[in-house]
Amino acid sequence: MHISISAIIPIYNVSKYIERCTRTLMEQSFQNVEFIFVNDCSPDNSIEILNNTLKDYPHRHPFVKIINNPQNLGLAATRFVGMSEAKGDYVWHCDSDDWVEKDMLQKMYDKAIMEEADIVCCEATKEYTGHSTRCKYDYDKETLENGLLDLAASEVHIAIWNKLIKRDLYTDNNISYYNGINMGEDSALTVRLRYFSKKTVIIHEALYHYNRMNTNSMVRQVSGNLCHQKIELAKQLELFFKDLNEENRFRRLINLYKFDAKQFYLRELKDIKKWKEIF
Repeated sequence: MHISISAIIPIYNVSKYIERCTRTLMEQSFQNVEFIFVNDCSPDNSIEILNNTLKDYPHRHPFVKIINNPQNLGLAATRFVGMSEAKGDYVWHCDSDDWVEKDMLQKMYDKAIMEEADIVCCEATKEYTGHSTRCKYDYDKETLENGLLDLAASEVHIAIWNKLIKRDLYTDNNISYYNGINMGEDSALTVRLRYFSKKTVIIHEALYHYNRMNTNSMVRQVSGNLCHQKIELAKQLELFFKDLNEENRFRRLINLYKFDAKQFYLRELKDIKKWKEIF
C-alpha cells in the first residue's frame, strides 16, 4: 500500500506522557499514515505503556512499527533511525511528550496537496502547568525573506514537530542530522529544509500541543555540554551557507546562532573571558 505520511516518534523517558501522545496519534482522522516509534533505550516503562495503549487500536497495527535502538543514540540520530524506515511521501516528526489535534494530519496533508507545497507548517499551543500560550505565524507563505532573513524566529518557526515535510526534500538535498548535536537539533534541520523548499505554507490553527511541563526534556536542561553543542551547530550552519556561496547573504542569521550559542557563558557562568573567546 502506498503511504502518504510517515510519522516518526522517538521514545525516551516519557512514561508520564506517552499514552496521551499515542492516543492522539492513533485517533487521527487521516488513515493513510504509518507510525514509526523508535525506542532510544528508554530507562523507564514507556514502551510497555505504548504497547498497552496500542492494543486499543487494532486497525492501526499493520501501520505501526516499533524500533529498538541497540544503544542510546540521542534525539537527532534517533529521528533518522525512523527516517531510514519511512516510506511516506511526506514525513512528520512528533515528540513523544507532546500531543496533537485529531485532525492535524488530515488538514496538513490536504493543504500540502492543494498548495503543492514542500513544507506545511501549523501553529501550536505551548502547554504549561495551569496555563497555555499560542505560537503564531504572521504570514501565510514563508519565503527566505520573511523566514530565514528577518530573524524573527521562535519555537514555532524553528521546530520540526509542527511541519509536514516532503520526504524528497531530505533525500534530494542530502539533509541528515549533525552528529553529536542534540541541543538545537530542530534548527539544524529546519534551516536547511526551509532554504531548499520551493514552497512553504502556513495553517493558522494551533494543531500541535507543545509540552512545557516535562522537566526531563532536554530543552529544560542547561549544561556546558549542551552549550558546546549549540556552538557546534552555529559552526555547521555557517559551513552549510559557505558551501552554497550564500555566507554573505545569511551572515546575520549565522551571527544570531553564534550569539545564542555563546550567551550561556555570560548569563549562567558569568565567564566573560570565555564569552569573548568564542567566535
